[in-house]
Amino acid sequence: MSQKTVRIISAIIAGVIAFTLVFALVAEIAIYGKASAAQTVSSLNKQLTNLQNEKAKIQKELKAIEAKKQSTMTKKAALDQQIDVTEREIDTINSLIKALDVQIAEAAAELAAAEAEEREQTEAFLTRVRVMEEEGTPSMIGIILSADSFSDMITRTELIGSIVEGDKKLLAQIAETRSKIAEKKAVLDNSRAEQANAKRTLVDRQNSLESQYKEANTLIKSLNASAAEYEKAFDEAERAMASTRASLQKLLSTSTSSKYVGGEFRWPTKATRITSYYGTRKDPITKKSSMHTGIDIGSGMGTEIYAANSGTVVVAGWSSKGYGNYVVIDHGGGKSTLYAHMSKIKTKKGAKVTKGDVIGLVGSTGYSTGPHLHFEILINGKHTDPMKYFNKA
Repeated sequence: MSQKTVRIISAIIAGVIAFTLVFALVAEIAIYGKASAAQTVSSLNKQLTNLQNEKAKIQKELKAIEAKKQSTMTKKAALDQQIDVTEREIDTINSLIKALDVQIAEAAAELAAAEAEEREQTEAFLTRVRVMEEEGTPSMIGIILSADSFSDMITRTELIGSIVEGDKKLLAQIAETRSKIAEKKAVLDNSRAEQANAKRTLVDRQNSLESQYKEANTLIKSLNASAAEYEKAFDEAERAMASTRASLQKLLSTSTSSKYVGGEFRWPTKATRITSYYGTRKDPITKKSSMHTGIDIGSGMGTEIYAANSGTVVVAGWSSKGYGNYVVIDHGGGKSTLYAHMSKIKTKKGAKVTKGDVIGLVGSTGYSTGPHLHFEILINGKHTDPMKYFNKA
């Protein structure tokens, strides 16, 4: 076998080996990360579907309430629930947009890796072809027939068969990589389109939320036009809050820890204007006297509400027709705090919170004529004047 023929065959074999190594190194592409991002997006889309189903049920309830001419507070409670679902939709859509950001970044990285892989595969193939051209490669038949012996001819035949098979694999793998590139581009385009749609949906839900808030607030204010309807709503709210307070007293009597966490209470929000103090007050329309069990702090919708002290969240839920979305924190030693009419709860039952943690946002859920925080300090489950426990400043 001539030295030139040996060089040619060696170059061909080296090219095949080089390509095989390149393919093996580049083929693995962040499979775990891809699955994780896709699973997150899928989970969030399922959450959105569930929320849409929940909203559809509430809308049916609202139509039934309207048809039966049920009380204003019944309708307000349904509207509050609709607002809550919309708030959760907005949170979920925001999470979906962030998850799609991750998915888009991953798809872009996978596309870049696949394109780099294709370039390296093609270059490996072209390098081998260039070597053959530069060396003036004789025909395959010529290489076989120029063998020095029968055994040499068999060896050459096997080598050439391997080279031909390698060429076929090279071309098939290049075609497969190009197909992968097309697939990655499609995933990337789909993710970008899905994110653009999510952003449009987000704007729609935000506009819808604003309209729902206006409708709920207008509904309560409209009570002023009907003394009888106002009195009915007032009585319903009083009964609802009394029932909630009774349940709380029972709950706190069994769940309150023995030792107070210590320290002074902090003011529960940035706003400082008190619109209604603790104590007996006469309603301007019904003229009925009632006990206001806390203080009302006037504030803009969505203002952050802080834990007045460290402790354990024993309630984070809904009180229809009364407190609306509310949270109760047990601070130990028989002391607890209550935060009501939230637009959004940002904690959960059983959570350990530190003084100053954000636990919710100011709203107007429940019996409320406008956004404010109703704040109570409870001693052994019984209300007391909050102003005794801290300075407003």
